[in-house]
Amino acid sequence: MLTSTVLLLIVSPNHVYALDLNLSSTINLSSNTGTATQPRIAATGSNVFAVWTDNTPGNNQIFFAKSTDGGATFGGAINLSNSNGIALVPKIAVSGNNVYIVWHEYRAAVDNYDIYFAKSTDGGAKFSSPVNLSSTTGMSSNAQIAVSGSYVYVVWMDSTIGNGETYYRRSSDSGVTFSSTTNLSNNLGSTGGANSFPQVAVSGSYVYVVWGDDTGNFGSNEVRLLRSTDGGVKFGSVINLSNSASSASDSPQMVVSGGSLYVGWKELLPIPNSPGSYSYHMMYKRSTDNGATFGSTLDLSGNGNYDKQQIAVSGTNVYVVMQGGTSGLTEILLARSTDGGAKFGTLINLSNTALSLSRFPTIAVSGSNVNIAWVETLTLPTTNNEIYFVRSTDGGSTWKPITNFSGNVGSSEDPRIATNPSDNSIYAVWRDVTPGNYDTLFRKAVTQTLQTQLDTTPPIVSITSPINGAAARGIITVSVSASDNVAVSSVQLYVDNVLKATDTSSPYGFSLDTTLYSDGVHAIKVVAKDSSNNQASSQISITMDNTKPVIFKPANIVVEAASSSGTKVTFTVTATDNIKLASGPTCTPASGSIFPLGTTTVTCTAKDAAGNIATASFTVTVRDSKAPTVSITSPTSGSAFKGSATVSVYASDNIGVSKVELYVDGKLSYTRTATPYTFTINNNGQHSIYAKAYDKSGNTAVSNTIQIKIVG
Repeated sequence: MLTSTVLLLIVSPNHVYALDLNLSSTINLSSNTGTATQPRIAATGSNVFAVWTDNTPGNNQIFFAKSTDGGATFGGAINLSNSNGIALVPKIAVSGNNVYIVWHEYRAAVDNYDIYFAKSTDGGAKFSSPVNLSSTTGMSSNAQIAVSGSYVYVVWMDSTIGNGETYYRRSSDSGVTFSSTTNLSNNLGSTGGANSFPQVAVSGSYVYVVWGDDTGNFGSNEVRLLRSTDGGVKFGSVINLSNSASSASDSPQMVVSGGSLYVGWKELLPIPNSPGSYSYHMMYKRSTDNGATFGSTLDLSGNGNYDKQQIAVSGTNVYVVMQGGTSGLTEILLARSTDGGAKFGTLINLSNTALSLSRFPTIAVSGSNVNIAWVETLTLPTTNNEIYFVRSTDGGSTWKPITNFSGNVGSSEDPRIATNPSDNSIYAVWRDVTPGNYDTLFRKAVTQTLQTQLDTTPPIVSITSPINGAAARGIITVSVSASDNVAVSSVQLYVDNVLKATDTSSPYGFSLDTTLYSDGVHAIKVVAKDSSNNQASSQISITMDNTKPVIFKPANIVVEAASSSGTKVTFTVTATDNIKLASGPTCTPASGSIFPLGTTTVTCTAKDAAGNIATASFTVTVRDSKAPTVSITSPTSGSAFKGSATVSVYASDNIGVSKVELYVDGKLSYTRTATPYTFTINNNGQHSIYAKAYDKSGNTAVSNTIQIKIVG
């Protein structure tokens, strides 16, 4: 939540920064495992739209995210291209609830790059399937888009006919259908030149397309313009804006405001008094009659080397921002006109950083508010790319001190900004490697009234997880709650007073690998800072333990069976841990259990306070090696019988008798498998008799032998 902000002063070797902006926390829009690049942004009302290229799916795709609450929160990222191709360089345009996005994409099926288009009619909630606008046999790239009401205009560079040309399509029904493709630059003839950097702009029924071109009889790179007065149905003759036969002109930029058209480009010109040497100048031209005629060409830069110009217009003020200068290091410079672009004042050095490199400016204006951001390569105290920002609230007459918009430990690059005129909010996106890989980050700034009181209130910070005294193993998450009366700028993680990581986006958290540290107690500290460099800390101690307990087990156990059910077996198992044992050892089956005949594996586990689990096992074998007991109980040896004799046998076993056999005169004569073990013998004569018993394990025993006589 945004709150009022007091005056903030930040002192560095190069600058003193004063901030009268309320900066929100940085939001990671992509939050991916791959590389997110080429971010673009657009805003209308409370809706903020961001689009970027992301290779997290395994190939570059076009992703989109939107906010409906002025950048306070964003929905999840949507994969707009959703293909197996290589999608790059997205551009975005908005008109009412309609959101339009174009990009170029390589697909193996056609083996070349084409221009794809997707649209939303509900404020970015959902999008149509991508449409291939170019469908040519050549390479299509560098698409640009402009909208006006229900009219959508797309231009791109295309090599279908063998050299780079500027192609064009138009929709009059909000992108539902498009006109056939038109080669706008082809009307220069067939002398084989190449086009580059096409741009399109629209104002009412006037449509303008500008590009760099080395085609035709002009003999050099030129900046050329086409104009349509009927909403882009047809175009007039090509206008050579640069008309510099002895120099090279390219990279045009164009802005239209009402009936006025402003065009800038860079042009390679000879350096005075230095034969054979050249440098780039920033050139400019304007039309006040809808492009019918143009005034004289103005050199806005003068001596030096200049590049990356951007143009913005608000009322009668015209702003051209660029990078360049006469020294070895580039600066961010501004040319400003207060009379509709007729003439410009001297260049204003906005960065003025003698010890660092300032590049890639971007500009957004709203009324008298002028906002400019760029990439600043710092040299002190450390080398790093940051997103710097400066603004004027009086149409560029005076400028507020510079703000470090990114403020990250990683490299921040490729900024784009947009504004919300209703509250003069500034929205910024950029790519940033701080999360560990390139992500698309977003931040919002709201204009505040400067106060005379410094912010001396430190943030409030606490570690919410883990708790103090906790035991931890493996990779854990350190979760942090941090708030500030203005805004938290960063939260740092220290382990044993050594800085390990920095997080600049809420919710704040860190992944900590405890295996990188010795087992034992370690100090975990977090430090929260606000943009005034007030700071507060919170510290806990945790016990890192990545060593399993040690289980002491018996050797494999062998016991005799006590019964057919098995044998009760007891044993002793203990465990120790280098820190603290939490539970166990617990064995299955447990000591004192009845173990059945055969071999049973006993598995024991022990767990320490950190959750490390140890496992050990041994076997318990219950065997039966004891023979049965067997004897002939009657008759007694030497008995005589008339007709027949009954023999009774007694047999028993610890696990059970399976059968009893009776042998008469050395031959198996009878078998019984259940009691009573009695046998009737009716063969006359003298007989020698004994019994043999078997148990369930196959053990055997032989009884005593008796002698009996049977007579008829």
